[in-house]
Amino acid sequence: MLPLDAAEIARPFPLPDLGASQQAAPVRVAMGAGGSRALVEEVSGDTREVVAYSRLGTAAWSRDEVLSTSEVSAMDLQQATAEAALGVGTEIRFYTEFFAGDWVFNGSTAGVELPAGEGSTIIRLAGNSMAVVTEPTGIILSGGSLVRIHDRDGGSWSEVATAELERDDPVLGTVRASLADIAFDGDRLAVLVSGGDAIGVFGRNADGAGAWGLEKEITPPPGGSFGSSLAISGDRLMVASGTGDDRGVDVHLRDSGGAGEWGRAGRLLTLPPGIADAEIDATGERLMVTGYPGFNPASFTLEGESTVWFYGPGAAVGGWGFEAERPAGNFGFRSGSLAFFFSRAGYGFADLSGLGAVTGFAAPFGGEAGLWEVAFHRRDGDFGWIVEEQAAGEGRAGDFASALAADDHFLVVGNPRDDFLGGSTGSVLLWEMRVSGSGDGQTLLPAGRLVSPDAAPGQLFGSAVAVVLPSDGLIIGGGPVPRASSSGIPGGRLVAVAAVGDNGARGAVYVFDPDAPGGCVRVDPGEVLAGADYFGASVALAATGFDGSAYLVVGAPGDDEAGPNAGAVYVFRRDEGGSSAWGLTRKIPRPAEVGGLSFGTAVAAEGELTGRIAATRPERSGDPGQVALFPLTGTSTTPSDVVAGAAGDPDGFGASVALSRFVMAVGATGDSADGQVHLYSTLSPATEPVVVAPEAGEGSSFGTRVALSFPFLTVGSPAAGGGAGAMSSYLLQDLVTPSASLDPALLFSRGGTGTEALGEAVAAWFMYSFAGAPDSNEFAIDAGRVRGERAGSYEIWALGEGLVADDQFHPEADPDLDGRPNLVEFGLGGIPLSASSRGSFEMFFGEYALSPAMRWTVPLTGYSREWLDFLVEESAAMTSWSLGHFSGGDDPGETRSYLIPSGDDRRFYRFSPRYPLLGGQSGRDSGL
Repeated sequence: MLPLDAAEIARPFPLPDLGASQQAAPVRVAMGAGGSRALVEEVSGDTREVVAYSRLGTAAWSRDEVLSTSEVSAMDLQQATAEAALGVGTEIRFYTEFFAGDWVFNGSTAGVELPAGEGSTIIRLAGNSMAVVTEPTGIILSGGSLVRIHDRDGGSWSEVATAELERDDPVLGTVRASLADIAFDGDRLAVLVSGGDAIGVFGRNADGAGAWGLEKEITPPPGGSFGSSLAISGDRLMVASGTGDDRGVDVHLRDSGGAGEWGRAGRLLTLPPGIADAEIDATGERLMVTGYPGFNPASFTLEGESTVWFYGPGAAVGGWGFEAERPAGNFGFRSGSLAFFFSRAGYGFADLSGLGAVTGFAAPFGGEAGLWEVAFHRRDGDFGWIVEEQAAGEGRAGDFASALAADDHFLVVGNPRDDFLGGSTGSVLLWEMRVSGSGDGQTLLPAGRLVSPDAAPGQLFGSAVAVVLPSDGLIIGGGPVPRASSSGIPGGRLVAVAAVGDNGARGAVYVFDPDAPGGCVRVDPGEVLAGADYFGASVALAATGFDGSAYLVVGAPGDDEAGPNAGAVYVFRRDEGGSSAWGLTRKIPRPAEVGGLSFGTAVAAEGELTGRIAATRPERSGDPGQVALFPLTGTSTTPSDVVAGAAGDPDGFGASVALSRFVMAVGATGDSADGQVHLYSTLSPATEPVVVAPEAGEGSSFGTRVALSFPFLTVGSPAAGGGAGAMSSYLLQDLVTPSASLDPALLFSRGGTGTEALGEAVAAWFMYSFAGAPDSNEFAIDAGRVRGERAGSYEIWALGEGLVADDQFHPEADPDLDGRPNLVEFGLGGIPLSASSRGSFEMFFGEYALSPAMRWTVPLTGYSREWLDFLVEESAAMTSWSLGHFSGGDDPGETRSYLIPSGDDRRFYRFSPRYPLLGGQSGRDSGL
C-alpha cells in the first residue's frame, strides 16, 4: 500500500442516509376531484386520524380539518364530487366539502349501516354507486369476504346487489373466498381472491337489465398466480401477476379470446427485482402502479425500492402509454419490518385522480413515533409527473442513531426513546449492506426491527448496542464461516442491546442469539442489581474466531461494590452453564489500580488476535481518566495494563474506547479545549500514544465516540460547528509493525447540518464509516439519521486525479467513453480518464503445487491493490457460471492459481474487480 500524506486524501462515496422511517409501513390515502382534494391517515403512536387536504389549482396543499378520530377500517374519496366515505365499525360515514376547506358530516341518516357483525375492509366510490367489502368481525375463523354494492337515489343509499366468489375447503366445504382487492367503476366490479388463484368480473347488466351478475371468472396460467391488487377501466382490467422473478402488471381485455372472455392482452410492466407486488389505480385514461420492496426470507431483508409508474393514452398494451417512473416519496424502502407486515387487503397505499396522485407511508410500529409522510404527485405538461409537495407528521424524537454498531456488512442502530410500546421503551433497527452487482457497494437494506421481549416504559431499550459475527471455528477464504441462523438476525450474527433504564436504572442487556430459544436471551448478572447501577451503560461483543466462542462485556458505572458509584464490568460467555446460555465468567469491580468514579463508562473487546477487554474510568474534576485492559478469557480481575491521561492532555480522557487487532483508541473530548484521540499498541500499551488531533472546527467534542475497524479509525465530534457535529475517518498506515508509529492519515472529515449532533455515535466496518445524528431534522423534527461514507482505494485515487464531479466520480461512470466503468478500469490498472488506457488482464495455463492450474496476475492498479477484490467465475460450457476460488498472493504483480479438477476437458473464466464482498457474502475471491 502506498503511503498517504495529503491533508484530505479521499472524496468519500456517500451512502444513503438512514432513518427509522425506512422501515415504515403504508398509510391509507385517497384522492379525488381531479387531484385537488386528498385524505390522509395521519399516525401518531397508536392514534390514527383521517385528515382532509385540499388546494386550488396548482397552489400549495393545505391541511383543512380532521374528519375522524375513530379507528377507520376503510376509506375512499369520491372522484366526481368532494365526498369522503369512511368505514367506522359497522357504519359507512359520509362527509362533504361544501366550501373550500370546510367539510361537513352528512349525518347518520345519510350513511350506510352494515349488518351486525360485519365490518368494512375496502370502500370504492364511483359516482352514485359504491362497493363495500365486508368481513365478519369478532370470530376466529373468517367467514370470507362479501361485496355489497349500493346505489344512491337522492340522499339515500340502497343495497342493490352482493358479489362473492366461492372456494372449496377440505374441512369446511364450500366457503366464501377472502378478497385481497377490488376495482369498481360503477358498472363493473373486479374482485381478486386472496392467494391470487382467481379474479371475478361482475357486470351491472350481466343477469339482465340492471341486474348484477358474474361475467367471467379468470384463473392464472398453470403454475402461476395473481398478485394482491388490480384496477378496472371499462373493458380493460389491470392485475399484478406472476411469481418469483416473473412479476409484472398484465392487461386483460373484454372479448379478447372470444365473446365475453377477458383474455390476457400482454404485459404492460415487468416489476424489477425486489418488488414483491404492486398497487394499481386507474381513473379515466390514466393508470398508476406503485411497487413496494419484497421480503427475502433467506436473508430476512427487504429488497427493492418503492417506486411509482404512470401511464396515459398510448400505443402500448391495452392502449396505455408510459409517462413516468418516479420514487414514491422521500422514504426509500417502505414495506414493513422483519417482525411485522400489514395485510394489503383493503389498504390503499396510493390513489390516482386525473392529473393528481398521492402516495403515503407511516411508521405505526414505532421507530419514529408519530412519523408519517405523503407525496402529492401532479402531471405537468412540460415535465411529466412531478412530486410537487410533501406533507409529513412532526414525529417524535426517539434518539434514533444515539447508539451504533457495525460488523461484517451489518449495521445496528439504537432508538432508545421509541414510544410505541410505552414511553421511552425503545427499539433497535437493523440494516444489512449488500454489494450490488454493479459494484458500487452502497446498498443498505432494512433487515428488521428489534423490541424488548419484556418492554416497559422508561426501559430505554437500544441505549447501547453491539454486534459480532462468530464462526464455527473455520476460517476459509480469509473470512469466518457464519453459524446457521434460526432467529431473526440474518447470517447468524449476535446482537447485544442494552436497556439502561430498566427497573429504576438498574439496567438490563438482551442478546439476540440465533441459537437461543426464541432468538433472544436476557443476560442475568447473577446478583441483585441496585437502582442506578446502570448495568448496560456500555456493551461490547467479541468472538475468538478459532473455536466459535463469543463473549459479552457489560459496563455498570453505577455499581457500588468497590465504593459508591465506583463502577464495575461484567464478562459473560456464550454456552457457559449450558447450550445457548450466557453465563457470567467474572465480575470486575473497579480495581485498586484504577481510582475515581464510574469505571465501565465505556467498554471494548477484541477476540481475533490479542483477546483483550478495555474499560474506562473517564476524567472527572481534573482527575486524569484511566483505561484498564484485561484478558478476554479467564477469571482475572487484575488489569494487565492501565493507561492514564497525562498532564496537559485534554479533559475527558476515557470518554470513549475502541479495540482492534493491534490498536486501542481512547477519546479525550477536551471539555475546555480541543479534544484528541490517543492511539496505543495493544501489544505494548505502555509506549507513548500517537495523538490524533481534530480538524479545524471540530473542537472540544472531538473523540466523544471512537470506532476501529483496523486499519480504519472513525471519530465523532457531536458539538462541532455549534452543534452540527462532525465525523472523521483516518487510515492507520503502519500495517506491519503494530507500534506507536501508526502514522494516522486523514481520509476525510464531514460536518453535520444545523444542530443535528452528527457523531453522537459512530461505527466502522472496514472502509465504511457511519455516524449518528440523533437531532437531525432530515426525516422529521428531531427524528435522527445515520450518515454513511465509504473511503477506499478508488476514492483516494479519484480525488487525487481531480475526479470530483458526480457524473465523472461515480464508480459506474465512464467519463472517457471507452466502455469500461471507472471502478472496473481502475481495478484493472488503467486510468478511467484516459480512453487509451484500458488496463489489462491476462490468464495463462501453468502448474501450482504440481497440479495443472489456470493462473492470473493481480493487476497493478493506479493507486493500490488494497481494499479491492476480484470476482472470478468459471463455467464448463458458458451456459451457467459459478464462483472460482483461487489461491496465491493478493499483492499487485503476484500470481494466483486455480487447480483444474481432473477429468475437465475445458473450462471458461471471467473476471471483474469490485468492492469487497466480506464475510457471509459469497463471491469473495481473496482475503484482506
